[in-house]
Amino acid sequence: MYTVDIDTGGTMTDGLVSDGASLVAIKVDTTPHDYTVSFRQVLAEAARRLGFGDDLGAFLDQVSVIRWSSTITSNVIGERRGAKLGVLVRQGNQRDVYGQGTSPVVGTLVAEHDLIGLPEDADEQAVLEGVRRLFEDGARRICVALDTFPDTAPEQRVKKTVERQYPDHFLGAVPVLLGSEMAQVGDAATRAHAAVINAYVHSQLASSLFQAEDLLRYEVGWDGPLLVGHINGGVARVGKTKAVDTIESGPVFGTHGAAWYARRYGLDRVVCLDVGGTTAKASVVEAGEPRYTRDGDIFGIPLRTPLALLRSAVASSPGPKPAASGSARTAWARPRARPAMAWAVTRPPSPTRSSSSGTSTPRYSSTVAAPWTSRRPARYSSKGSRTRSVPRSPRSPGGSSTPPSGSSRSWWGRPWPRRGSSPSRPRCSPTAATAGCSPHRSPSDWGSTRPTCSPSARCCRRSALPCPTLSMSMSGPSGCAPPTARRSTRPLRP
Repeated sequence: MYTVDIDTGGTMTDGLVSDGASLVAIKVDTTPHDYTVSFRQVLAEAARRLGFGDDLGAFLDQVSVIRWSSTITSNVIGERRGAKLGVLVRQGNQRDVYGQGTSPVVGTLVAEHDLIGLPEDADEQAVLEGVRRLFEDGARRICVALDTFPDTAPEQRVKKTVERQYPDHFLGAVPVLLGSEMAQVGDAATRAHAAVINAYVHSQLASSLFQAEDLLRYEVGWDGPLLVGHINGGVARVGKTKAVDTIESGPVFGTHGAAWYARRYGLDRVVCLDVGGTTAKASVVEAGEPRYTRDGDIFGIPLRTPLALLRSAVASSPGPKPAASGSARTAWARPRARPAMAWAVTRPPSPTRSSSSGTSTPRYSSTVAAPWTSRRPARYSSKGSRTRSVPRSPRSPGGSSTPPSGSSRSWWGRPWPRRGSSPSRPRCSPTAATAGCSPHRSPSDWGSTRPTCSPSARCCRRSALPCPTLSMSMSGPSGCAPPTARRSTRPLRP
């Protein structure tokens, strides 16, 4: 019979299959969108390596136990992509959360305005008012951490009040977690922090674990035990595991493995490093055993409970690189600010036209920056920058279509105006027939004629047909008129 051990990290997923006499090591890419995909890939690769081919069920019939450790919860905390939380604490302790100074979870795992203080004699109305504020702010889980341990009755009353008002069959119902249930220790900060961490990472971990169980049980037909690694070095079934129990379980198991090698080679003091693509960890082995402490922390969040002496850091998001003393600032050290009012104007490629020299030149570039403020509404692209699709004139404000000498930058296919100048943009009336504009029969909804533009026209019309000039409002008594005072034409500073 085989035993299978799988460790899921932020970048790679490792597997180790043993029959007691030999080992088979497997490594695949982690699939963050669904951790069970890489979980299954490890099992499928093990089946092929051991001669079972593509028959995963036949391989699992020879497997007695599967143990799964991970850094899923650690990565969720390090990358700050957990659930939105609301926390109920004793009034006056919203910032310190029963610790010294500002708690590390404030502003990181939970927003400061989502920490609600309850008075000593809080009645049902006060509790529901605080919960309503959290719901309106989008909280998906509520933690209750009061300073009454070992008396847990006040926390239980708050939980029953919330569940009575928002029962499970309501769409707005959210889970309520108690600090006294997450960590039964006397330190109020540890209970609060354990509840916050557990609620923050619960959703992503639970979905992965239950999907893995369903995969093994219903898709493959394997009814053996799937055990989840805990931070204390042990394992338990999914149904008996809290999310906070699994934090750093992979690195802790690695520390126990390093302790085994330290005993074998007679090493007294060993430093263990686990560097992945998302987080990096360091731990210590002394006298052949992992070193434990009661003053541990997880990503700087203190937990006064027995934990392996482990330090973690996010490896995938380096901070800004400081500039050297006396040297010029670089873009890495200080990002350059964007202009306050500038956006990309996009158009599909335009057909070319013949210039006076006989060469073909494009009518306008496909993407340029519009340096002025427009009164016409702009639409927003997926990245948040304002973009517009409008035709552009091949001529400059002064009538020249050639850029100034030594200038490679263009403004709507024309030279950039000098600082402080105001580009002139003509408007056209429905009766415009000058400057190359010829009348064209409008659709029925127009009820009158509208002009169309020839390639040399400086006038324009509101139309979806191709035209090399701007689409302006059609007003004014004659063909072309200068911009009105309502249009801001002053260019912004680059």
